[in-house]
Amino acid sequence: MEKLVRIARSTIERALRGEEIEEIRLGKKAYAFVTIKDENNRLRGCMGSLEEKDLGYNVVRAALLAAFEDPRYPPITLEELERSAVEVSVLSPFRRTPYSEVVVGRDGIVVEYEGKQALLLPQVAIEERMGRDEFLSAACIKAGLDPECYKYATVYTFQAEVYREIYPKGPVVRLM
Repeated sequence: MEKLVRIARSTIERALRGEEIEEIRLGKKAYAFVTIKDENNRLRGCMGSLEEKDLGYNVVRAALLAAFEDPRYPPITLEELERSAVEVSVLSPFRRTPYSEVVVGRDGIVVEYEGKQALLLPQVAIEERMGRDEFLSAACIKAGLDPECYKYATVYTFQAEVYREIYPKGPVVRLM
């Protein structure tokens, strides 16, 4: 939905200008992730909100986290944002799934074991050209676990509606 991407971008822009962040309510509860990709389509930030709250609230929160709190990157600048595309992923509820039933290209995953967990969005496997085992291993590694932990860990799947700007501030398309 174009509206979600516009909310994410405007939230980051307002924060960068020191303006008040609007509280947005959309009347639907859903988890959300915001991904920022630079002009070379490289990841610049990706964080989410897995709180059972209003989708508008979660998009705003995820946008701020992706722009300013992703530990892999320094906080984004306005100049960087101007050259970056914004993407919003709206996640379905999680479902416990045997690892052998994970479908690459459809499912996102959460791998959980001994208090550690990691989430990978479904588009990660597509963008990185991963097979199922490689996708599951990547989640294990992200969680700081053995690469084959998915064979004994709890695996959850979810699907995502993914919306992205074709180019910075440009038209929004649905990717998934």
